[in-house]
Amino acid sequence: MNNSLFAGGRTSIHQDYQFSLNQEYRLLVRLSTPEEGTLWTIELLMQSMRDPSLLIPATQSRGLLRALALQQQVAAAKISPLINAFLVKLNPLMVHSFISTDAELLRIQGFNVQIPKEVIQRKQSPSILLNLTSKLIVGKSSALNPLTFDYKVALGDIIISKDEFQLLVRAKSPFVKVKNKWVEFNLDDGQKVLNIINGQNIGGNLRDIAAAGIAAALENIETRVMYDGRSYLSIAEAIMQDLPKVKPSIKGTLRDYQFKGLAWLFHLKKFGYGALLADDMGLGKTVQIIALIAEEKLVQPALIICPTSVIGNWVAEFQRFAPQLRIAVHHGAERSNTQQLAGKLKGMDVLITSYAIAWRDYPCLSAMQWGIMVIDEAHNIKNPFTKQSKHIKKIRAAHRIALTGTPIENRLSDLWSIMDFLNPGFFPPWEAFKERFAKPIEKENDERKAALLRSVVGPFMLRRLKTDKTIIAELPEKIEKVEWCSLTSEQATLYQAVVDETIAAVKENPGQRMEILAAITKLKQICNHPANFLKDSKELGERSGKVVRLLEIVNMCLEADESCLIFSQYTEMTNLLYSHLKKNLKVPVMHFHGSLTRKERDRIVLEFRENGIKVLILSLKAGGTGLNLAEANHVIHFDRWWNPAVENQASDRAYRIGQKKNVFVYKFITEGTIEERIDEIINRKQHLSHSIIDKTVLDMDPESLREFLSLRKESY
Repeated sequence: MNNSLFAGGRTSIHQDYQFSLNQEYRLLVRLSTPEEGTLWTIELLMQSMRDPSLLIPATQSRGLLRALALQQQVAAAKISPLINAFLVKLNPLMVHSFISTDAELLRIQGFNVQIPKEVIQRKQSPSILLNLTSKLIVGKSSALNPLTFDYKVALGDIIISKDEFQLLVRAKSPFVKVKNKWVEFNLDDGQKVLNIINGQNIGGNLRDIAAAGIAAALENIETRVMYDGRSYLSIAEAIMQDLPKVKPSIKGTLRDYQFKGLAWLFHLKKFGYGALLADDMGLGKTVQIIALIAEEKLVQPALIICPTSVIGNWVAEFQRFAPQLRIAVHHGAERSNTQQLAGKLKGMDVLITSYAIAWRDYPCLSAMQWGIMVIDEAHNIKNPFTKQSKHIKKIRAAHRIALTGTPIENRLSDLWSIMDFLNPGFFPPWEAFKERFAKPIEKENDERKAALLRSVVGPFMLRRLKTDKTIIAELPEKIEKVEWCSLTSEQATLYQAVVDETIAAVKENPGQRMEILAAITKLKQICNHPANFLKDSKELGERSGKVVRLLEIVNMCLEADESCLIFSQYTEMTNLLYSHLKKNLKVPVMHFHGSLTRKERDRIVLEFRENGIKVLILSLKAGGTGLNLAEANHVIHFDRWWNPAVENQASDRAYRIGQKKNVFVYKFITEGTIEERIDEIINRKQHLSHSIIDKTVLDMDPESLREFLSLRKESY
């Protein structure tokens, strides 16, 4: 014996071999599916680290390797008590426990775990598939084609029949074999799915499809639509694939997606449901409605309610596309009373009025029976509790349509209010809707709830986006650019004075929300121009970094012989800019604002569109929606609005069908000020289109408020 081997006083070399084997082999825990019956197998094997394909069953190991296998089996059993031997038989409940918990714990501790490829390890949430079995053809001249369908259930990508799913649920096992795959799913959700399916009718009615979707969503179950072997998020998306073109009785040619939109409108009208046409702004919602009215040749006239600023646009579009229709406008001080209107409508096809007049003349309009009632810019009834919304919802019409490019402008209450107008009583009451959808989505960013909501509104909402090249490939690009502006010394001094004054007031009286709101308005006005805040002069001069940059960009547009739109949320600022640009430019400048009469607004839009006017200044509230100003391809936001949806609406006055050039959108931000903070919050909340004046700002303590309002760095 080599005495030097034990020179250190050791009497055995057993530990050396064991250590070597421990480096050479690792325990592999292999789960196997039942060959017959219901029992699974866990087998322990020793896996070579040098050659992972070399596997020695622990039951066949000998000597030191067996000792190592026993040692590692004992260690593994401390993590997973199911591993109480080299070979173990498990029932499905034990397998479920092993896969869902023990397997990952074993991996963390360095053991190898092998799960059969037939096992889907991620828990699958069952969802309901409404499998449409009828040909979806509904047009003006076609007979009413029932929507026949049956139910299927999806477990992830695995689709099974209702009867197959019923057998799985009755087995009361959370781990089941489905089409050669082993799947884990929640038994409670499975029972909910069965209850919904068994509790709904299978008829030829859109209501049955919608009712199933609502019932499922309220139970947190997703619903999808299957048609012709493919899965869709909503019935609207599905029927778009197979609706025929309805050749409308209008001048001009509809685009392919507009033909489909028209057929979809016919579809919902025939089934007696209100429709939300939520195509992106600029995709031609107006012409689709005109085509529908022209084709229907209604017995009762159509009523169109829209913002005052776009009444002229509706009249012009009817004259352009359907001059055969007789149009009347109910607006102004000389408008008809109830008796006069009844006589006037006998010879009319369409009556156009504004939201303000519809509210005031509710008794007059509600005394009539309308064939179709259309509300344009439907966010005007976003608050379901205002008198305007309540009165408009009470006007009687055989069919209702809402138009908006921003179905969720601020909060989900907007969407609920519009849906309540379209199909009253069909959706959950507001309080239930708020608890089930609005709170989880808005406050917790719950993506699953958002998907469920899409399935609820899917049968009644059609939304296409300009960014989708399958919708409109030829629309040019929209290029957005932040224009960073500096404060002048005067602006910086005024700005800091307002911040100091506000912090002192809030410290003295904590919780003064109105004080904070007033301060935000003052600071934004100072960022625009001292005169917007001080009201001290009509001359702008060079007191504002924004005004200097504005003049540079406008001159750049003029040098390229291109037109621009300039938006501000403050009417007083638009007045100042109008005077300043008229004085400093050699081209005509026009001003669109809320104090104009309808005829004056129509005249300005007509001149801008037809007379080559290059510069149009607009107040955001008056000119941010409804107008078609595709002659301009530069849009300047002189100040930022809290809500990105409002800004996008304004930009889309130029970025719409008819635009031939790339559209450049300039967003003015004064560096280091509250405007920079607003931009940061808008970017964070863009996906929900929230208004950002919320508790995160209004409930700040004085020090947090100082950080939010104060200049971050020298910006002048």
